[in-house]
Amino acid sequence: MKNKCLILIAEDDPSLAYPLHDMFEDNDFRVLITNNGEEALELYRSHSVDLILMDIDMPVKNGLEVMFDIRLKDNHTPIIIMTGYHQSEDDCVESFEKGATSFIRKPFSHKELLMQVNALLNTMFHMRAEWKFGNSILDRTSKILIVDSVEHLLKERETTVLSILLKHKNQVVELPFFFKYIWKDKNKRNHQMLKNTINSLKKKLASDPSISLESAYGLGYLLKVP
Repeated sequence: MKNKCLILIAEDDPSLAYPLHDMFEDNDFRVLITNNGEEALELYRSHSVDLILMDIDMPVKNGLEVMFDIRLKDNHTPIIIMTGYHQSEDDCVESFEKGATSFIRKPFSHKELLMQVNALLNTMFHMRAEWKFGNSILDRTSKILIVDSVEHLLKERETTVLSILLKHKNQVVELPFFFKYIWKDKNKRNHQMLKNTINSLKKKLASDPSISLESAYGLGYLLKVP
């Protein structure tokens, strides 16, 4: 399984939605697509969505209503509002007031949107200071992992590896991804260092029965989180 981010596209114009779907899949993303706001909210609630592309004018529920409902509990997931020429400056202001991370005005180039999406995902990953998973908490700033009320001070590499696993929870993170992200290359000489880091994390996480850190033989590692 590839380490793909999941994008939700909520857009009722198929001539825009489906080319966007294909463009993101061609660039190694997973994609959910819907043409109405109510279904967008349901898809968001039932999947671990990494980023949302939201049209304002949609049937059943408009984009601003959907975004308002999401932001009641989630201030982290990036939401890019896709606005039309007919929408005013006040619409853009209201979008930000209701929680938009960014907006892009139609028509736009796919390259421009892809650059914005990649930049937002990269920024949000590095900004997120705390991850709660199972009965554990990772504080990336202090490099403290709390497992069943016991604190563990992590090394820099342990913090980075666990952050990557959490970002791609319930997916196999492949070995070349770790090598490239941590050591900036795909050289397998780093495999033993990665293996040692994984084993150290396994010991620290062992007292949390709700999660498991597993090896996917020959592929990489998987953090199973409920």
